[in-house]
Amino acid sequence: MQLRMWMIQALLASCGCTSTLQLAAPAVPDKIMPQIQVPQDSPFPQWGRVIIDVVGERAKVSRVDSTTIEEPMHKRHLDAWRSSAFHHTRLLCVSPCVLDLHEGAHTLIFTSLVDDTRTSVGEVVVVSERTTLVRHALGREKPSSSSPWELMLAAGGTMFTAMGAVMIPVGIADLNDPTVKGNPAAGVAMGVAVAAVGIVTAAIGFTLLRSNRAIFQPGTTTQWDL
Repeated sequence: MQLRMWMIQALLASCGCTSTLQLAAPAVPDKIMPQIQVPQDSPFPQWGRVIIDVVGERAKVSRVDSTTIEEPMHKRHLDAWRSSAFHHTRLLCVSPCVLDLHEGAHTLIFTSLVDDTRTSVGEVVVVSERTTLVRHALGREKPSSSSPWELMLAAGGTMFTAMGAVMIPVGIADLNDPTVKGNPAAGVAMGVAVAAVGIVTAAIGFTLLRSNRAIFQPGTTTQWDL
C-alpha cells in the first residue's frame, strides 16, 4: 500500500500536478507620483513620511509586526510535510495613502480590494525626516483548491491504463496460441476498453489537478526619495 501511494505521489510530482505554479514577477513600477494630498508639516524626529501607491488598483496595506514559525504539519492531502509561517499584521491604510512610519526597515503586505489572491510583500526602508514614495505591483498567492476526487480520478485512471496495457498483449498472445479455448479476441477488446477508460479518466484527473494547483507570483516594489 505504501509503495502504491509512493508511486502515485511520484507520478503526480513528475507531471507538475501538485507543485506550486511559479509565475514571473511583474515589471518594476514606474516612478509616478499618485494624485494624493500630502501634509505639509514635517514628520517627528526618527520618523519618515511614506507615500504608498499600488499599480492599477486600490489595495489594503498592512505591516508585518511579527512572524511565527510552526513545526512541520500536514496542511493538505496533496502537500508535503513542511513548516508554516504566520504573519501577524496590522492594517495601515488603503492605497493610495500617506503614512508616517518609524525609521528603519518595514515589511508591508499589499492586498487587492477586489481579489484577495492578488497579494504580495514589499520591503520598505524609511529614513528619518524624509518623504519617500513607494509604488508596488501586485503579485499573486493562490492556495491549492484540488480535492481528493481529482486525486482519485488521476490515480484510478492511471491504474486502469496500466491494467489495459497488460491485458492487450496477453490477449494478442492468446490469439496466436491454438491451444487457447474460448474467444481470445474478447480479451483484446476488453484490454483496449479498459485502457481507453483509464486514459480518459486519468486525463480528466490530471487536468483538474493542474488547473487547481497553487500559484505564487512575487510582487515588485520601487522606492525613491522626493
